[in-house]
Amino acid sequence: MFTNLSPFVYWAQSETNISLKVDLKDAQDPEVEIGDRRIKFSAKGVGAKGLHNYQFSIDFYSDVQPDTSTYKIHPSKIDINVSKEKKGWWPRVTSTPQKPIWLKVDFDRWQSEEDLGDDSEVRDVREDYPHVYDQLQKEERGYKKEDFKKVYLICYNFFMYLGFFYICCVLGVRFLRYGVDSFLGTYDAVGHAMCFLHLLMFLEVLHPIFGYTNSSAITSFMQIIGRIIVLFALVRPEPRMQIKPVVFYMFLVWSAVEIVRYPYYITQLYKTENKILTWLRYTIWIPLYPLGFLCEGIVVLRSIAYVEETVWQRFRAYGHTPYIEKDMLNNLNLLFSNLTIRTASHINITLVCSEVKGKWIILKSHSLDKYENWFRKKGKCRDIFLDQYSTRYDDILAYRVDKIKEEMQFHKHLVDDAQSKLRQLALYFDMPAANLSFVGIHYRGGDYVNYLRMRYQIKLEELPDYRYYVKAMRYFKEKYKHVIFILITVDMAWLKKNRHFIESEGNVVANPYSQSNRIHDLVLLSNCNHSIINYGTFGVTTAFFAGGTTYVYDLNLSLDYRGATVALGFANKLENWHSMS
Repeated sequence: MFTNLSPFVYWAQSETNISLKVDLKDAQDPEVEIGDRRIKFSAKGVGAKGLHNYQFSIDFYSDVQPDTSTYKIHPSKIDINVSKEKKGWWPRVTSTPQKPIWLKVDFDRWQSEEDLGDDSEVRDVREDYPHVYDQLQKEERGYKKEDFKKVYLICYNFFMYLGFFYICCVLGVRFLRYGVDSFLGTYDAVGHAMCFLHLLMFLEVLHPIFGYTNSSAITSFMQIIGRIIVLFALVRPEPRMQIKPVVFYMFLVWSAVEIVRYPYYITQLYKTENKILTWLRYTIWIPLYPLGFLCEGIVVLRSIAYVEETVWQRFRAYGHTPYIEKDMLNNLNLLFSNLTIRTASHINITLVCSEVKGKWIILKSHSLDKYENWFRKKGKCRDIFLDQYSTRYDDILAYRVDKIKEEMQFHKHLVDDAQSKLRQLALYFDMPAANLSFVGIHYRGGDYVNYLRMRYQIKLEELPDYRYYVKAMRYFKEKYKHVIFILITVDMAWLKKNRHFIESEGNVVANPYSQSNRIHDLVLLSNCNHSIINYGTFGVTTAFFAGGTTYVYDLNLSLDYRGATVALGFANKLENWHSMS
């Protein structure tokens, strides 16, 4: 059965014209007849069914002007321009409400042409008559096609609303269930969600830049950056701040503002108004914004101590600001990487507690130059500079073990060298590496013996001999199956006298480096598992960084002097440090 084939025809209109686009390629001998209220078309070309003869006719909604109507043939289409008899918008192009299936609205080409010349002014019906355009879309497609920007902004605002609504719900449920105890876990419960949402809020800075919104990018940035600094610079990196009650209140205030703001934006995109939502949008910020600023200010103030904190600045908790001389810092830099302690060059006015030639003095310096010149005359000395008053540093160090070890990291090449030496010793004694314990032993003798005798009236027989070390070594031998002892000392006379007794206890190596190097010796003992020391800062330092069980010789000092030596001070304060006589 023969059926007439019709091409797809796309139409658009202006107040004066009807434009028809016939979707027919390579049209041959087209026949276009335009009457007062009807158009007929026939031609041979490539359409939806391939190469065939196509034809159609349309009865117009109103009268047209055949004489001024024109058409133009293109390789891929035929454009027909029909002039209306009277200016005005037609509700449809056909005379009857029912339109043929091959007749469609040309949304992309819906433009009016005042004339067919090159200088014709082209206007967009979507801007001139948006309601008519929306109605035509709905009639043609059964739905209205939304702009991508509008769809994106609706999805963005709805997602942000859900995120902050979720945070409000979690905070509320936790508070109802646990009360004020819920404050401790606020960040753990919603902190990651809050960080993610605030990262997404940076898109609000980009929206006006790309023309998605009419707001100011600078204004949006200023509104967001304050929260970003508080959240990512002060709260997120500091666990001690995360458990503060102010974080709960700050998160609650932030979320309460946003669960009103984002729905309001959605209603604006739909060009509708909800009176309650509008009232909340322009009212709720009055109490909430000051509360938010207050919470953020409290976080900033509470975080000052955390932000500035280093090992050295922890002294400030005790009323101090420590500094050291450049020479001392240079010596420390030989051992440790990236120290943050400042040198004496930062001091303007300070109290200097200094030991010069065996005597401690207090000097109030108003000029750093005068201070440095004074010490050049006095000779070599060691100093701790405090901006308020002095205290025993073992009291401070004993309660800051983890932070000090975090700050003072040995240079990698020193650690690698020490680990290599330990592996060599394990091979030398044929010991299994898996269950092997290294015990570092340090003997401080020489001039320090005389210092103890003079300072604390210690008798010579009260100082440690080989029996103290043998007793401590036997403790480790009983506790651990495989043990290697590493003895470091510069008192060669003492070593020669007591070496036989020490080495009789098993796997012992004395001064394993062929050439004495205090830096390598210190790092080697610091990499051992446990320590045996008598007194002196060298042994204390190695035992401190080793971190295991440490035995300190008990000098049997009176109560007035129990904290006078760092070693005994640690033994009184650290659980893994023990004194032994």
